[in-house]
Amino acid sequence: MSTLHLIEGPVGAGKSTYAAQLGLATGAAHLNLDEWMVTLFRPDRPETDLLGWYSERKERCIEQIWLVAWQEPDGQECADRQITIVNQ
Repeated sequence: MSTLHLIEGPVGAGKSTYAAQLGLATGAAHLNLDEWMVTLFRPDRPETDLLGWYSERKERCIEQIWLVAWQEPDGQECADRQITIVNQ
């Protein structure tokens, strides 16, 4: 069985730090939306209409993160999904 830990909370609450530590402790992959956004979209960031631009890309990025998160190491989709939500 695979476990997906979804960590959410307000800005500056320590989510990224907690997630990195959890990944190290459990051997889990750390899929960080901020890192994906910077890597994929920073070069294309506009000077104006940032909210619309960001929202569209965030939605696409989250979809891809979920697809990656639900893959087993052998590339198959996880059949037995368990989600743990931690509020910080």
